[in-house]
Amino acid sequence: MTNQTADSHTEFSGEYTRPSKPVKKIALEEHFCIPSMLYLASDMEKSIAGGPMEYYKKRLLDFDSLRIEEMDKYGIDLSVLSMTVPGVQLEPEVKKAVDLAKEANDTLAAAVQRHPSRLAGFAHLPLQAPEVAADELERAVKQLGFKGALVNGSTNGEYYDAEKFYPVWERAEALGVPIYLHPANSLDVTGSMAGYPELWGAMWGWTPETATHILRMIVGGVFDRFPKTTVITGHMGETLT
Repeated sequence: MTNQTADSHTEFSGEYTRPSKPVKKIALEEHFCIPSMLYLASDMEKSIAGGPMEYYKKRLLDFDSLRIEEMDKYGIDLSVLSMTVPGVQLEPEVKKAVDLAKEANDTLAAAVQRHPSRLAGFAHLPLQAPEVAADELERAVKQLGFKGALVNGSTNGEYYDAEKFYPVWERAEALGVPIYLHPANSLDVTGSMAGYPELWGAMWGWTPETATHILRMIVGGVFDRFPKTTVITGHMGETLT
């Protein structure tokens, strides 16, 4: 077996060679929140006990002390931060969603500026207004230095294969940045999970919800229309890989 690059040719001996420099550990799905958006996570609080929820809140709202200390403790070189579930995806008022998304992005950008070697950002997008969301993505990438965007599931039950969301996919493709499709609760509980609220959410419901969302985009032609679009899924591909 040979390994070739444009200017080299190396025979592979079958023996592992330790890299000359340590490989960096990058955490891609690290979340944050801002105080003005905690109300959107009220449904999440119903499924998490009070003690653990307070533990999570303390860390979600922190950028400078606990977060950096725990990154050091666990050997994480860089954290790419994104808004926690559900974010503005559940805000019914369009203007409020737009204002909150911009506030979240500005807050995150300030934190990245304070810790440029340790933190990076994914933009939060108010997809209630796709054209505005596309502009906010461009602002976040070009002005704030973000690496792309992360959205938490559907926006008020609307999935992103719909033509109304094409401006966002077009802009992401033009900017050459990914959009991370993070799981969130479906607005409707399917019959198979009815009566078992513990199945609806991170335990199981998020997986088929997110996988179906991606499949809708595939069969709906989003990737045919925007072939250079990059979408990230977590959790071993949400059963799709």
